[in-house]
Amino acid sequence: LTGDILSGSLCTKWEQGKDPEWGYFEISLDTFHIKPAFRYKFSDYPVSSIYKGPAGTLQTGSSLDGVRHYRTRIRNSLTAGVTFAGRYSVAEAGCGTECQVYIITDTKTGRAAGSIGARAGALYRADSLLLIIDTEPYCMTTGICEPSYFLMKHGQLVRLN
Repeated sequence: LTGDILSGSLCTKWEQGKDPEWGYFEISLDTFHIKPAFRYKFSDYPVSSIYKGPAGTLQTGSSLDGVRHYRTRIRNSLTAGVTFAGRYSVAEAGCGTECQVYIITDTKTGRAAGSIGARAGALYRADSLLLIIDTEPYCMTTGICEPSYFLMKHGQLVRLN
C-alpha cells in the first residue's frame, strides 16, 4: 500500500463499516481528487458497429412506461442519433426529486426497447453495450453506494450485478 501511495495513485475498496456494498475509489495525490472507479468498464463491452442510417419513426404503441408520456423527448433523441450500444438512442426525463427515467429506443426501427429509472443519473456510450445507472442518491457523484450495471443484449437490458 505504501508503494502505491508513493507512486502517486491508488485504487482501493472503501470499507467504512466493512459493508461489502460500498464502492471503489481512485485517489490521486497529484491533483487531490477522489472519483468513483466503476466495477465494469465501457471498453470491456464494445459494440461491433454503430448504426449511421436514418432514424426510424417512434412506435407509440409500446406498453413500456413513459413512451406515450415522453414521446417528444424520445422523438428528439431518435433525431439526435445513436447514443447507446451501437444502435439505440436514450431519452432522459425528470420524474421528480431524485428521479429520472431513461427510455431506450432502437434508432433504426423506432421501437422502444426498455425504460429504467434512476435516482441520480446514468452513464452510457454509443460504442459500448454497458449502462451504468445510479439507483441510489448521489451514488456516482460520491461513490457511497454501488451503482447498477446492465448490458444491452438482443434488445433487452440484462443486469450484471
